[in-house]
Amino acid sequence: MQYLPYSFDAVICFGDQEQVIAWNPEAERLFELRAQEAIGRAWSDPEIERRLAGILPLLQAAFAGEPLQRAEQTVTRSDTSKAVLDIVVTAVRKESSSEPRVIAVIAHDVSLMRQAQAAIRQSEERFRFLNEIGDRTRALANPEEIMATVARLLGQHLRASRCAYADVEADGDQFTIRQDYTDGCASTVGEYHLALFGPRAVSDLMAGRTLVIRDVDAELAAGAGAEMFNAINIKAVVCCPLAKDGRLRAMMAVHQTSPRDWAEEEIALIEEVVERCWAIIERAKADAVLLAAQTLKGAILETSLDGFILMNHEGRILDWNSAAEQIFGLAREQVIGQLLGETIFPLRLREKHRNELAEYVATRDASVLGARYEVPALRSDGSEFPSEISIMHIPGTEPPLFARFVRDITDRKRAEVALRRASEEAETAARLVAESAERFRVLGEVVQLQVWTATLSGELDYANQQCAEYFGTDSADAVLGNAWTGFVHPDDLAGTARLWQKSLQTGEPYEAEFRLRRGDGAYRYFLVRAQAMRDGEGRIVKWFGTNTDIHELKSAQDEAERASRAKDAFLAALSHELRTPLMPVLMSAAALRADERLPADARDQLGMIERNVALEARLIDDLLDLTRIARGELHLRAELCDAHSLIGLALEIVRDDATAKGISLQREFGAVRSGLRADPARFQQLVWNLLRNSVKFTPRGGRILIRTSDDDGQLRIEVEDSGIGIEHDALEKIFLPFEQAENSGEHRFGGMGLGLAIARAIADLHGGSISAVSAGRNCGATFTVELPGATQAPTGLTSASTLSRAGHPPGMEPSSASSRTRPGLRLLVVEDHESTLQVLSRLLTRAGHSVVTASNLSEALVAAGKGEFDLVISDLGLPDGTGNELMEILRARHTLRGIALSGYGMEEDIARSRQAGFSTHLTKPIDFPQLQRALREV
Repeated sequence: MQYLPYSFDAVICFGDQEQVIAWNPEAERLFELRAQEAIGRAWSDPEIERRLAGILPLLQAAFAGEPLQRAEQTVTRSDTSKAVLDIVVTAVRKESSSEPRVIAVIAHDVSLMRQAQAAIRQSEERFRFLNEIGDRTRALANPEEIMATVARLLGQHLRASRCAYADVEADGDQFTIRQDYTDGCASTVGEYHLALFGPRAVSDLMAGRTLVIRDVDAELAAGAGAEMFNAINIKAVVCCPLAKDGRLRAMMAVHQTSPRDWAEEEIALIEEVVERCWAIIERAKADAVLLAAQTLKGAILETSLDGFILMNHEGRILDWNSAAEQIFGLAREQVIGQLLGETIFPLRLREKHRNELAEYVATRDASVLGARYEVPALRSDGSEFPSEISIMHIPGTEPPLFARFVRDITDRKRAEVALRRASEEAETAARLVAESAERFRVLGEVVQLQVWTATLSGELDYANQQCAEYFGTDSADAVLGNAWTGFVHPDDLAGTARLWQKSLQTGEPYEAEFRLRRGDGAYRYFLVRAQAMRDGEGRIVKWFGTNTDIHELKSAQDEAERASRAKDAFLAALSHELRTPLMPVLMSAAALRADERLPADARDQLGMIERNVALEARLIDDLLDLTRIARGELHLRAELCDAHSLIGLALEIVRDDATAKGISLQREFGAVRSGLRADPARFQQLVWNLLRNSVKFTPRGGRILIRTSDDDGQLRIEVEDSGIGIEHDALEKIFLPFEQAENSGEHRFGGMGLGLAIARAIADLHGGSISAVSAGRNCGATFTVELPGATQAPTGLTSASTLSRAGHPPGMEPSSASSRTRPGLRLLVVEDHESTLQVLSRLLTRAGHSVVTASNLSEALVAAGKGEFDLVISDLGLPDGTGNELMEILRARHTLRGIALSGYGMEEDIARSRQAGFSTHLTKPIDFPQLQRALREV
């Protein structure tokens, strides 16, 4: 007992009467009861029970005979501080008895040790949590996604009701919560004013102090911000401000929907998290800016008209932009890894290039860097052209990398020679490069076109000096802030704006040709290209564009189009003037040939005249078809038809010519699926051209076989002849206009070489192909046509009215049923060509019709007003108007139907006559049976 006062542990002993017999100084401190007040009291004494409340169960067990009791208890002292005690209760027994002699209570204060252990656990947990924030946000580039992730992690870690991150505006009052985490409460994303949260919140946060409220209703009086906190269901809050550069920039707040006693370590954690969140967000923003800069650089290189080449210290090509591909005629894949000197320089200059590169790598003599010099360059086809080249050493690269900029200056050289202004051109180029360098550094030195960038609303936020010079301003800055559409010609604005809006919506590159107003008010045509610049999330941040002056090119194109239209008008007029005189000859010859009173030899001669007139008309048709093909205006009227029926009709057309030469015509229709979706008229024209070609080049007594087959949905048509054959090098040439395989210059076979060219065009329009094979001279030839979409043939043959659109050569149609029509029609015939009018009147009258003639529009209207007619037959080109105008008037006044008769046979001519009210359109020359068929059909 004498050592108890010196023990660091609290020691209390109870005797066998269950009264306190020892109570040392440490016991006095821990249990706040002096020894003289405790000794002698029973353990059941109320004061002892109150002091040792947590130990009583251990004492009861010891007095009940339990040998040793141990437990850890937390006691609360009068100053509300707590102590953690490691308590041991043991009993010392009397000899030969189970009753205790002394009960000893030993209490060791382990509070500091437990606090240290708790602090270590908290530190480890804090470290793990902060590492988790870093891991979860490291790969994120979107600031809002970073905010959301940090808010969620912090809210879950603190088991809070809500956690939010807010950006503060420059006024220090308005702030925006962009992302928040919630657990069982509503989101607070939106805009707020700090003043609404009361003066305490404003004072703490503006001073950079963390706002800590444990119970809103208890700590904030009415009108002091409690209403706003309660409105968004906040009863306790920790809000940590983040001040940078002398002003409040951001805040992070943790909310609880019930009062909460925030621990100091929780507050410290929130303060550290907001600092880390700011750093992570700023890093993401900096990365986005860097990416935008890289995108801008890439856009400059891809839209530049100058070649860009990246080269290593060995002279090997590492990169090659699209402009370089166009300049040298070599794709990027062909040149990567190749030596630059061997790729773009002529043989005589390659050693010089190697020596200069080696000298710079060895000495780092920068005298050649940055300079622009002219040097002959080499295209992929071996041709040389003048180029302008500049080179730079890219800073920070070791071994060094070099950027070369190449411009094809062929046009400039020609201009220099023509205008003798070489020195002025060089000075202008140097000045433009110097201005460009201020904005785009080395890349800008070679950009010789208008360069600009625009916001998403279309306002210019950058324009280079070339823009300023064109728009007539003192500097490029004077253009900024304007919508680029303000410089567009009013007539071009609607289409231009529509394309621009489409690019804005889809992000597709923008390209358009339109006129821009120059500083002096004049307009010039430009090719304007723009490419979207995107951030790390793929969102468009602005547009980068270039303007290329194409005014001279546009003027040349317009002039070419005017010349083309004039040529078409000339061909149409020539067709009309050539066709019209042929018609009375053809009609008269056909009518006389049908007159059985004439001798047979005379009728044969008349047939010869008829066929030659027909061939002349066919030549005119071929020339017009060729014009349509060249302009892409040969159109199809597709329908389901039977290929075998159409081939049979084509065979009938050429049969007379083949018989005259003693040529045997044979056919083998092996195709099971002979149905085809095609234009019947054009399909028949294709087959007829092939057959006519074989008849022309097959000697007397020869053989022509046409056969069909189908395979895998393809219909194959082969025309095989025993003709003069085709040399191998002429097999493709024969499909070109005005070309023939027989090229001796003697023109033994006649014709203009148009039939096969037209046949190939018709095959192409049907999605098919045509080819020729031959073993050579005097070995015959085989022409093969393959067309897609073979199917079962439709029931019934293609109608003759459908086939009339094919424009059979007049006088060469297949024989048909009687062409007689109902006699006694009252006809008004209008024609300004006197011979044609006389022949028409005579033949129609002889056929039993009542005919009234007129030679112009005025006479026709007078005649129509005096009598009644069943039908009008009218030429379209009249001296005082047009046949279309006449038809519109007659249809409105007299409900007459009509037949158009004209030398104008283009598709647009036919469409106009149909629109005017004509039931059918016949292209001159025609024979009388054709006219009779038209009368019957109408």
